[in-house]
Amino acid sequence: MKLPHLKLALAFLAACAAPVLSVAADGYGRSATGGTGGANVTATTAAQLKTYAESATTYTITVSGTIDLGASGRVNLKSNKTLKGANASATIKGTINLSSVNNVIIQNLNVTANTGEPASNDGISVNASTNVFITKCTIYDCTDGNLDIAKGSDNVTVSWCKFYYTRNNGHNFSNLIGSSDTDTGGYRHTWHHNWWSTGCKQRMLADRFGPCHMYNNYWNCAGNDYCTTARNVTQMLSENNYYDGVKNPLDKQNSGKLKTSGNVFNNCTGTMVTSNDSVFTPTYGYTLDTAANAKTRVLAGAGNR
Repeated sequence: MKLPHLKLALAFLAACAAPVLSVAADGYGRSATGGTGGANVTATTAAQLKTYAESATTYTITVSGTIDLGASGRVNLKSNKTLKGANASATIKGTINLSSVNNVIIQNLNVTANTGEPASNDGISVNASTNVFITKCTIYDCTDGNLDIAKGSDNVTVSWCKFYYTRNNGHNFSNLIGSSDTDTGGYRHTWHHNWWSTGCKQRMLADRFGPCHMYNNYWNCAGNDYCTTARNVTQMLSENNYYDGVKNPLDKQNSGKLKTSGNVFNNCTGTMVTSNDSVFTPTYGYTLDTAANAKTRVLAGAGNR
């Protein structure tokens, strides 16, 4: 290879592997602006975090250090907020709860359960909420779901997040969309460049009802039960995702519809559906990586770093 061509190739590989430090709101959650225009505040204690998060005031809240939410196990994040970590060690132990809110950004945070947290608590719980953008978070060892979306929540994007478990709690079910077979609603949501890693067993995603766009995600959770299912009237568009050494990577059930293209199933077993059902067309622009390049980029950039 000639030297100029070699330099170009090396530059391309470096760009693919470079960590992603910040991400603009995109996908169905692209209208979220969070705390833009409000005051910038810092929380170092649970009391400070709850004061800012549960206020009606527009804030960008920076979490510094580890905040344990204690016996209550949750903070109720209100509308027009950005909640972000100061650095790669910024951690919330407990549940970040979004209920009937609008315009929220959560970014660059570690989220995990605290000791004694109720078994019904998620890491991040999004209920009846709109215009939500969650990005660059590491969410792990949560007692119910790592990040669940329910009660008709609409216009949500989850990107560049890492999900995993360090222990088997009997419910290593990462991400549920729609809390029941009757939990109908908008449910327009986008998931891209996320990583499901060690210990995830099920629900990566388990999706009901809404238009779901999944592209450029990566799974390497060996020992799992299943990964992604399109259920109960959902329409799922699955593009250029990479399933690596997992069981039952992709399926559709009941009346779920699924359209697939460009997915890679490397050393996988069980059900791995390819399908050309008629589904929605995304109402936004986006750029697809190949599945192989998505794997490289996700491994280098997903999660709070």
